[in-house]
Amino acid sequence: MINYTTNLIAGRDFGVAFEPNLGNCPIHSHSYIEIAYTVSGEAIHSLNGVKSPLNAGDYVIINPGDIHGYQVTSKEPYVVINCILNARFLYSSAKENNFKNCLMNPMLNFNTSSLSDLNESLVFTNPEPYMRTLFETLMYEYNKKSYKYRTICRNLLNIILLNSARKLTQVSQSTFQLTEYMKDYISIHYAEDNLLQKMGKEVNYSPSYMSTKFKAETGMTFKKFLQSIRIDASISLLHETKMSIAEIASAVGYKDIKHFYSTFKKITHTTPSQHRPRYSSESK
Repeated sequence: MINYTTNLIAGRDFGVAFEPNLGNCPIHSHSYIEIAYTVSGEAIHSLNGVKSPLNAGDYVIINPGDIHGYQVTSKEPYVVINCILNARFLYSSAKENNFKNCLMNPMLNFNTSSLSDLNESLVFTNPEPYMRTLFETLMYEYNKKSYKYRTICRNLLNIILLNSARKLTQVSQSTFQLTEYMKDYISIHYAEDNLLQKMGKEVNYSPSYMSTKFKAETGMTFKKFLQSIRIDASISLLHETKMSIAEIASAVGYKDIKHFYSTFKKITHTTPSQHRPRYSSESK
């Protein structure tokens, strides 16, 4: 079996390529996450021994170490948009480099325990038509590399992965879930003060009730969840901007920079200044 590496991701944390005529691809594995979208043509894709037909609009997610390959079955060229990435491009605190860890970003508020068996083939057939637009926009932004292209690519990939995870989830939909509402609200308004009070006014619950319910359903205090959101947002700013640490602390909701430093170190086990140079910059 071949173990592939690629220049597309060498020295980077993600890359996108257009393959106008992929051809047959022997069984192989690699150390990065791959998302391959079929633009046109037909092929049989093998993923961990499971074979699936791929047609225009279908896509597949391959985790590091997965064994996969293609056998083209159409006379016309098999055309693919291929994205490869490391999990930390999407979630800087990811513990492992795989699809599931990308979804553990608290900013996404996705319950990964609701996912079906991820050892099954991650092949997505007949997705919504807008998925092609997402992949084409992702390729356009990566190739053009205009200002903030990495941020745009990250958001596009999060939409693609969330849409994929939604198809795998076993959670039934309900009209309103308070804890999910709270997590979504925090992921947007994390830099603001008095979040419990603001949410309480919107949904007519007391802050104490909301705090107790949040802890009971998540196993995490409201304060700890808010801190995790703020620190992860600060890490993104450290990676993607030239803002000073004081500016970053203020931007994510900390008025006291000493408090920011202590919270950051408690969660990441390093300081903001030590953390910043460890990751690639916007210019890469």
